[in-house]
Amino acid sequence: MSNALAEIRTQVQAALAAGVPAAKWADVYDGEDWNDEDFKTIRSRIAMKGAGIYVRLPTVQPDADGAAFDHVEVYIQLLCCAAAAADRETAAAAAEALAWSAYETLRDAGKVPAFMHCRWMLPQFGTEHQSANCTIVSLTMGSAVDLADLDESTSTPDTELPTLAKSPPVDADRLTLWDSAAGWARKYVAWSVVKSTLKTYFDGLYAGIVHAARHASAGADPVTPAAIGAAESGHDHDSDYDALGAAAAAQGNALTPAEYSPGALGSTYAVDWSASRQVQLLGTVSSALELTKGAGWPAAGNMAYVLLRLTISGTPTITWTVVDAWTSDAPAAAGTYLVHLRQVGGTVYASAEEVQ
Repeated sequence: MSNALAEIRTQVQAALAAGVPAAKWADVYDGEDWNDEDFKTIRSRIAMKGAGIYVRLPTVQPDADGAAFDHVEVYIQLLCCAAAAADRETAAAAAEALAWSAYETLRDAGKVPAFMHCRWMLPQFGTEHQSANCTIVSLTMGSAVDLADLDESTSTPDTELPTLAKSPPVDADRLTLWDSAAGWARKYVAWSVVKSTLKTYFDGLYAGIVHAARHASAGADPVTPAAIGAAESGHDHDSDYDALGAAAAAQGNALTPAEYSPGALGSTYAVDWSASRQVQLLGTVSSALELTKGAGWPAAGNMAYVLLRLTISGTPTITWTVVDAWTSDAPAAAGTYLVHLRQVGGTVYASAEEVQ
């Protein structure tokens, strides 16, 4: 039962990935009702990866004909998530367009083999969450599924393990697979083909070991470094060798977090990114402050991350020049906040949460 439903969910994800190009990701949600913590996570994910869709099977129950779990009513809930730096209306329009595109994709039953012989019930659209620049639209669709047909048409894998073993396999033996290029039809592959495919793959990764077919009279001729694809004991590197090593070292240093603890921040503070692509800043704010991009700020298109731990006293005016778009409300009242800055493409996104 659960295996068949997992197959349905896999088919839905595959159809959405192929039919809704505006969705940059499609993932599974197995929890219960959504809460504010889930929405915070979603906002951060949208900021990093773009619009996407969560797939959920919230309810499954036997069909009204009374059959014992050979027919079931399956309700699929999609959460279509989109954000926009511009305004609430743009984000809402993007999420609604995503939901409608998802509905049109799933409505074509041929793209979801589990529902090829079923009729969809009327879809239900709803707004699950809306903030200043993020909207999440839900789409619920239901249909009755014949699990027996599902097992035949999609070849849901058998969960029982074989009790008999064979070792070693011979070339005529067969392995079962599900062909992703043929609607996950069940097929087989011979062991000889598996060996040939693996050989071709690994030959491209490793140098072959070649041993001479004729030996010296004493039978003790050595295997030379060249015979196994190794370098001679004495050799020179080209001019790019040290340069590549230096570039790798610089990349490693860039990924090591840099931490700054300047204490009280003045009227302006430039976030210094010269030491690392990951920066942690601990500071206090009690008067008007402007945060700007400082030294070493990555060029547009480079990923970067900053974690600010700001303790705000009073109600100072904070100007966030460093931020292009917020995925949550900017901190304003007194308190201690964790502010996450992420550069994605050429845009710096920010989100904040208060530390209790």
